[in-house]
Amino acid sequence: MENRREYPKINIFWPSFAISYVIIRLFADFLKLRLYVKKTHVHHFTFGLALMPFSWIIFSKKDDKLAWTISGVIAALIASEVKELILDEWAP
Repeated sequence: MENRREYPKINIFWPSFAISYVIIRLFADFLKLRLYVKKTHVHHFTFGLALMPFSWIIFSKKDDKLAWTISGVIAALIASEVKELILDEWAP
């Protein structure tokens, strides 16, 4: 019988999400770092959507720690963009 320590997935996802969110907001709010392609702003969630297939591939390879880490980064990218939409675009 294999003596393998199980770890809760949430202990990987949430720290990854929190650290990524803080770094993303630092770049977006304080450093004002923006990416433009032919004068069109590329939003945060574009990177999150681009990373999704990689997390699916990693989940299928059974590398849970890396997959949950990348999932936390993806969620942070999307949550950061939602924050921008709610507070900046739709605010009165």
